Amino acid sequence: MIYSGSIEIKIPDGAAIELLHDPEKLGPCLPGVSSFEKETEGYSCKVKLDVSSMKSSYLSKISGKLNFSYVNAEDRQVRIQGKGRIVGSSISFDLTIEVHEGKLQWSIDVNYGILIKMMGEEKIKEVTEENIERTVKCLSQLLSSD
Repeated sequence: MIYSGSIEIKIPDGAAIELLHDPEKLGPCLPGVSSFEKETEGYSCKVKLDVSSMKSSYLSKISGKLNFSYVNAEDRQVRIQGKGRIVGSSISFDLTIEVHEGKLQWSIDVNYGILIKMMGEEKIKEVTEENIERTVKCLSQLLSSD
């Protein structure tokens, strides 16, 4: 599933790129992330996502572990690739963020693996969009602070 969007930012482009390369500063904006650990090749984090909007009688949170790393990217760009397991299903993602003249544009390609079949594509899409909305709102505030 591919999602994309853009937001206006108020801090200088270079400062935004620097902040986006710092997982500890970025972490509070990432939904469900409970801890970060520096690994030899990148980072790992534990996640616990709220999926209560799915209105499932048996499931309100899902958890797992993700590994991710920053990939070489062009100037004014941040690229993060990751993979891991959530509720026993392998997932992977490829996130690209570009900052140019006060505008941040992002795109993420997420492969949910068997999780789509377990929980249903529409429900996964709904939960993903809610989490993206929260993340974008947080990033917008973070990147608008003077």
